[in-house]
Amino acid sequence: MKLQEIKSRQNNWPRAFAMANSFIEGLSWEDQVKSIDRISKITKQQIIDFANKNFKDNYVVVYKRTGEDNSVKKVPKPAITPVAVNRDSQSEFLKDIISRKPAEINPVFVDYDKDIKKFKIEDSIQVLYNENKEDKTFNLYYVFDMGNNNDKKLANAINYLQFLGTSKLTPAQVQQEFYKAGCSFGVNSTTNKFMFTYQV
Repeated sequence: MKLQEIKSRQNNWPRAFAMANSFIEGLSWEDQVKSIDRISKITKQQIIDFANKNFKDNYVVVYKRTGEDNSVKKVPKPAITPVAVNRDSQSEFLKDIISRKPAEINPVFVDYDKDIKKFKIEDSIQVLYNENKEDKTFNLYYVFDMGNNNDKKLANAINYLQFLGTSKLTPAQVQQEFYKAGCSFGVNSTTNKFMFTYQV
């Protein structure tokens, strides 16, 4: 949930939705922002105790009926009345917004020589690095200059990778370790490239 929330805040629409939802439900913005922190403090035992206390035998019954429901009460459709709109009136809030003159937004172009750090590992492996200053997530890519044209088995090997474990972990345990770290990985191959991707 925490990772999903962090990634959703990378786009404007989820940010605006969170603000609107906080306003509609009458929640303080502080409570909205700290909701995941509050949930993270709930222990497994607290959930078990809550379930044992409230979800006892026969706590809910659902009946499914088939056929026509004759008990439905029909409400006559009201006549549509025109809505008077004061298109010439402006509130003080609107006037304040209109009166503001925001500064022009100038485009910012990437300077690949300055914005991307470059160094090598063991004098042979080139690393390109750019820090994520927005949140705590990251993407890590391993790119190999070889692909399906170099080895015809690569495409099948990629599909088989999810069923592999390690010398100490089963495939399921590997997935659990990735889940604990909030990390996922993917593999992709083209005709001349092979790439591992790790995301948090």
